Amino acid sequence: MSDLGLLKYTSSYFDPFVVLWAPPSEIERVTGRPNAHKNAWTMAGLVLDGDWDRNDERFVDSSEWYRCLLERHVDDIAWSEMSAIQSRVVRVRNGERVMDNRTSETGVFERCRYLDRLYTNMKDHGYQTQPELLAQGRGTPYEKILPYKKHYHEVAVDIGRNGELLFVDGRHRLSLAKILDVDRIPVRVVAVHEGFLESKRTLEYEFAETEYGHPLCPGYKPYAGNLPGHESS
Repeated sequence: MSDLGLLKYTSSYFDPFVVLWAPPSEIERVTGRPNAHKNAWTMAGLVLDGDWDRNDERFVDSSEWYRCLLERHVDDIAWSEMSAIQSRVVRVRNGERVMDNRTSETGVFERCRYLDRLYTNMKDHGYQTQPELLAQGRGTPYEKILPYKKHYHEVAVDIGRNGELLFVDGRHRLSLAKILDVDRIPVRVVAVHEGFLESKRTLEYEFAETEYGHPLCPGYKPYAGNLPGHESS
């Protein structure tokens, strides 16, 4: 798997391409793994011990973007009136890069309009998976995301020792799914707590294996490996 830019397996692991269907309302806390956002791909499939799953940080309390999107699409506040956006405008004027490498005030508001379109599309057409979006010529717009990663670029979560889904990455999509009260979304599993596997607990989520195939490996069918509650095929 190292040739795909994923985890170099040196410890216990499971299949790194596991996608589950889960209610956004059940993703409440944020993982406590160090640098979880930065290693959301390189640690895919790893089984870890430690207390990272006992972090008390709640997504809706800690995510600035959740608050911004709530203000925009529930309270109908203009982007330009939000302090979070105003501060980013100041930063780009000072030569900083913000909001996925935007370097100008125009770029900041282009990104805001993209989030408006994302909200409208989700509201009008429901939550669509990355394979569905890619089939329409859409999906993750960033060139830095390799083709096989785009296919799996869903909201990313860790699984704690009690089977709880802990947020890792995908704050915009998770925020909008919560605001729109979406029933369920696909989530890509990154790391799993060792205690969960040892407890012999089972996951109460459906595995979304039929929608996901590896673009670089024809015929590849993801499976959940040694995750309880799933039979490998």
